[in-house]
Amino acid sequence: MLSSMNISKISLLFTSDEHGQLKPAPKLQSVIAQTRQDNPGGTLLVSSGDVFQGSAETEILGTKASSDLLRLAKYDVMTLGNHDFDNGVQATRDWVNQAPCTVLSANVLEADGRHLTGTLPAQIRDLNGAKLGLIGVTTPDTASILSKSKLDGLQFADPSASVAEQIKNLKRDGAELIGVVSHLGIEADRVLAASTQGIDFILGGHSHVVTEQPERVGQTLIAHPGSYRQGMGKMEINFDTDSDKVTGVEFSYIRPDAETPTGGSERDDSVKVWVDAQEAVVDASFGQVVGDLPRKFTHDPDNLRDPLEVLVGKAVLKTTKGDLMTFNQKGIRAPLADGPVTKKDIFTVFPFDSVAVNLELPARDVQSLYAESFRRFDQTSLTVEGRLKVASDIETHELFLADEHNHRLDPGQTVTVTTSSYIQEGGLDYLKPGLPVKESFPTFRAVLEDYIKETYPSTTSVEKR
Repeated sequence: MLSSMNISKISLLFTSDEHGQLKPAPKLQSVIAQTRQDNPGGTLLVSSGDVFQGSAETEILGTKASSDLLRLAKYDVMTLGNHDFDNGVQATRDWVNQAPCTVLSANVLEADGRHLTGTLPAQIRDLNGAKLGLIGVTTPDTASILSKSKLDGLQFADPSASVAEQIKNLKRDGAELIGVVSHLGIEADRVLAASTQGIDFILGGHSHVVTEQPERVGQTLIAHPGSYRQGMGKMEINFDTDSDKVTGVEFSYIRPDAETPTGGSERDDSVKVWVDAQEAVVDASFGQVVGDLPRKFTHDPDNLRDPLEVLVGKAVLKTTKGDLMTFNQKGIRAPLADGPVTKKDIFTVFPFDSVAVNLELPARDVQSLYAESFRRFDQTSLTVEGRLKVASDIETHELFLADEHNHRLDPGQTVTVTTSSYIQEGGLDYLKPGLPVKESFPTFRAVLEDYIKETYPSTTSVEKR
């Protein structure tokens, strides 16, 4: 039997990609409070980034609401996600300097090579006598996801090299266990684990995926908790401080709609009271019912042309009259349920302010656009809707555009392509920034709202709570 004198119990609770969502937080908080009561010297609450942007709450309340929730819930550590730079680098610096928790960022560098102002590349935490080293990393794809003007000269170093350097520093300073708080995405986390020695676990984000149980790559455990506070990971590690070895790991994935413990001496209702007050403010602005959907419009960013993508395509093309409409699949952030739909529901689908634009492009350029999209075959790939089709030659597998009669378009023929201002400005590196816009329209969000109002009119004006 192992002596408890040598075993340190570490309880890691972690969320990611919260995107300003507040409503599920109180039920998660009951688990947080209970865990802290059970393991007061060994519990850490962690976020893997994208804390702020992407919700009606952020639109109405600003980023302060997300920051206040981090403080109320008593987060210990976070790293930065790509969307945490949406308001520009200076806004991120200003927030980090007032952050209610430690912000780790090993691979985001200022123009002179220093780590992002206000952040630490890594930190050692003493948890029940065990020295846990934590390293934070952000996806270098941020440089292509956001417009260059928002990054203001920042550099995104290679995550593997940055983590390897910090592991050496942490080991030198006495760390016995090493974890990475990552906003790289699950595929990149797998690469990081396979290519970098010395990582015991990765708490990841960016992909919005849920690992019901951690993946093991080599000696590294990888866990992702999904997004929007729809769940939280709980990893409990038993660490033998005499042998410097992990003697056991238990993992559970906690959903806020599941039965959760309500006891605990630390438990209070401060988070619930605060969240309810914030949601009341949001509902006052965004609770209006704008339509009544006869069925669900589901969305899976891993599959092209799902029901919601088709609905959005029809809505936008009705307004823009383009030949073809294209946008990145992950630009849609949530499905739509059947029944009454509120302004808040539509905002959740399109939380970012990209407007619809028409571009005039030769067919050959559109074909190249989709060749790149198919090459990527991921959540940055482009959906397509409209009278034109993207087809492939059976013999050569060459992509081409065809009209509604399946006639191949001449490569030089001009096509009116509707897309988002985000893609037009060079987002995701599909188009050269600055292509001239033939015509601009309202945001995707406004266009979808108007289409639902007209196509699926509401039978009630009562606010949905």
